[in-house]
Amino acid sequence: RGPAVRRPAQGGIGGRASRTRYGWTDRGSGERRTGSGRAVTTNYRHVVLLGDSIFDNAAYVGAGPDVIRQVRERLPAGSKASLCARDGSVTSDVRAQIDRIPADTDALVISAGGNDAIGHSGILDRPAHSSADVFDMIFQLGELFLADYGRMLARAMERELPVTVCTMAMVPACAMEE
Repeated sequence: RGPAVRRPAQGGIGGRASRTRYGWTDRGSGERRTGSGRAVTTNYRHVVLLGDSIFDNAAYVGAGPDVIRQVRERLPAGSKASLCARDGSVTSDVRAQIDRIPADTDALVISAGGNDAIGHSGILDRPAHSSADVFDMIFQLGELFLADYGRMLARAMERELPVTVCTMAMVPACAMEE
């Protein structure tokens, strides 16, 4: 069992806060409140975004702000954010991104998995003799994805930095501390 991964947000306070395993985080100030409501300051100096086009989205937003710009605008003064995510990356690519994070990084945010799913969308066109065959194919792909996702999370956790995961995927239980 390694360090805990923050679980997905479970609602919020006034649209500015997200519930994490550790309590509530105010996205504007970086202030965290524990489950008992005690304020805890979590001003990261250097946040790094890893993954795919969920973060590396400048090509898709036209004149609007891309994700890295929005993150930089919301960080406390003196903090910075780096974009190591690359449009088109699959989960296995994120491991290489992790290996290239700047030395002064003190928090990682990861979004990955969508391109893995797109890469396997051809499964929908494959012939099958029964619905059981279809479910078996999907299950096998899911198992491969979860193993790869777990390896990616393990690589991130090796850095012994806070890791926030933004995902629609089921995160492997072995990668999460209960």
